Amino acid sequence: MNDSLLMIACSRGLTYCVRALIEAGADIDEAGPEEDGFTALMLSCQEGHEQCARVLIEAGAAVDHALDDGRTALMAACNFGHEQCARALIEAKAVLDTQNNGGVTALMLACNNNHEQCARALIKAGAAVDYVDPKGWTALMTACQGGHEQCARALIEAGSAVDMQTNKGFTSLMYSCQNGHELCARALIEAGADVNKEGPRGFSYLTVACQKGHEHCARALIEAKADLHTLNNEGVSALLMACEN
Repeated sequence: MNDSLLMIACSRGLTYCVRALIEAGADIDEAGPEEDGFTALMLSCQEGHEQCARVLIEAGAAVDHALDDGRTALMAACNFGHEQCARALIEAKAVLDTQNNGGVTALMLACNNNHEQCARALIKAGAAVDYVDPKGWTALMTACQGGHEQCARALIEAGSAVDMQTNKGFTSLMYSCQNGHELCARALIEAGADVNKEGPRGFSYLTVACQKGHEHCARALIEAKADLHTLNNEGVSALLMACEN
């Protein structure tokens, strides 16, 4: 093991050791020798050790240090749902909308992994709710694909655009209906999502819900007055899709 004593202490949450090592002159921003190149602060945030993170921040640790793949301490905290670490970084003015090499932000990671409190902390601090990654994905799409209703509602409450499309033409409501996430679908519908917006190949949300057998999503769309007779590019209706599948 080649990690510094400070990194080891932070990874284990040994706050008293972290303080002692800093007082003894340990390099707080030293990057690990492994390929990931983690710093002590990033290790603290990934493991959820808030007090270690705060001690490092107070000592002047670089809160926006990024790995070669673009990950930051804030992303690490939000990816694993460590709200208090995320809040410590936010209070220290960490950049909220930094993207990793895949174009993903801390908010998108929080929503992808259903960490509502991290998402709300970021939103309250001013994170961009409609940031679009290179594939056209937003945090709302990520939340809805995974069925994370509370994250979706947090984004909707913050004004996230409900009808945005990916580069391939998918929307948050399409992902909800495709995957059978009724509560996400209803949240989007309540927020004014266009229930008759077509996706790739002319598929409507209702057609997709019926193709996949997601009755409750279909019912939510029907209650919202979705067009029952729309046809996809192959001339197939929602009813025919339901009967064929």
